[in-house]
Amino acid sequence: MDGFHLKNKELEEKRTVFYGEKVPLKSIKGAAESFDLENLSSKLKVVNSGQNVYWPFYDRRIHDSIDNAIKLIETGVIIIEGNYLLFDEKGWRDLSQHADMKIFIECDERTLKSRLIQRKVYPDGSKRLVLRR
Repeated sequence: MDGFHLKNKELEEKRTVFYGEKVPLKSIKGAAESFDLENLSSKLKVVNSGQNVYWPFYDRRIHDSIDNAIKLIETGVIIIEGNYLLFDEKGWRDLSQHADMKIFIECDERTLKSRLIQRKVYPDGSKRLVLRR
């Protein structure tokens, strides 16, 4: 699902309110509102129609998504992974209609927090993302 992040340029331009402060979406990249839900929903409809579709790819070297980078060919089983695929919010909850099976994997909060922090820090120790509470 990471390929469906909004482009960095758009994330820098758009603002949202986070803990009472107006911030660029890029500062909360990874939150539900930083994804292109409309595009994801559209691509899932094409997949369910049995047609081949091009899927975006998230390039971790440039930390941005690349449109139509993967030709997704329906071969019987397609697995889509992402934190918000089962999110019970408007728009997101509609995605489940495209799934024949849904699996939720639970993990303890300490492990999740550690993994999230590791993903947000460069090897040199500098931070990619700073969140304030």
